[in-house]
Amino acid sequence: MNENNIHTIRTLRPAPLVFFALLFLFWNLTIPSPPHASPPTPTTSPTPRPPTPHPHHAHAHPTKKPLHPTPKDSTQQASLLLAGLFKSDDEFLRTHPSPYFQRFCDQQTPEITLVMCSDSRVHETLFHSDPNNHIFTVRNIGNQMLTAMGSVDYGVLHLKTPLLVIMGHTHCGAIHAAMNPYEGEPIPIISELDHLFSPLKPLLQNKGKHTPHALWTQGVEHNVDYQVQIAARRYQKQILTKKLHILGIIDDIANIYGYGFGRIVLTNINGETRLQALRQHPLVRHYPEATKKFHIYRPQPAHIPSLSPPPQTPTTHRNAITPHKTHH
Repeated sequence: MNENNIHTIRTLRPAPLVFFALLFLFWNLTIPSPPHASPPTPTTSPTPRPPTPHPHHAHAHPTKKPLHPTPKDSTQQASLLLAGLFKSDDEFLRTHPSPYFQRFCDQQTPEITLVMCSDSRVHETLFHSDPNNHIFTVRNIGNQMLTAMGSVDYGVLHLKTPLLVIMGHTHCGAIHAAMNPYEGEPIPIISELDHLFSPLKPLLQNKGKHTPHALWTQGVEHNVDYQVQIAARRYQKQILTKKLHILGIIDDIANIYGYGFGRIVLTNINGETRLQALRQHPLVRHYPEATKKFHIYRPQPAHIPSLSPPPQTPTTHRNAITPHKTHH
């Protein structure tokens, strides 16, 4: 091989390198990047999409996802409610350490046996800030004795509480149901309402003399008297030996009597229902007159205001103490 041929080959050797370089560049530009490769930085910002709410934050948008259970499944609502129960318990334990529970974890020593309605608007905390180990509570619709006698016996005869309180409340749904046709209710509910019908029957015979709402309030009062009468008959021995006092109380959640929403009104002591005799009873004789005025009251049928419209009081606060004018 002569020098001219060698020179020609040497001058042509770079050509393959240039060819492969161009081929590699073309390959990178035309073949898409693998999935793990970083995406190129966009030249313009894309329109942001609204964030998808987390399932646990669904309650923050009640209009989009209501909490009310559907007829098919209430799991979501029940789960949220249970979480609330756990949270409330945690908060309670933070302010009530173990010594609080150790005082009564082995034995209960309540002072009050309370028979009250199952209504969710009425609770012991209305008149006792901490019912734990203070109140032995028996609940049923219409605050009845006959449908819960065994439980009441346990409080009075076994735990020996000095007070048996039977507490009704205004706007009681059980009383309203018992004063109207209830044949279409389930059999167990009919059975309990039948026990309420007995004390209410005399009122229904004079149904036209009062408005339906006034009659409803009278029904609540008559039922409390009836339940106190049954209890006084059963625990007569304990009353005579002054080991027990039975109180009939009405929680006025609707401010029917005009002494304030949620006012506790004492209407019966051991079967005594006369107003002056109530206020002079040894249990309350030494109480201030203001306490007697606002908490010991025995309404007359003619003085029971109709709830349509509701009584007009100077204040609408829960514990307003300005009495309604019809009371004087």
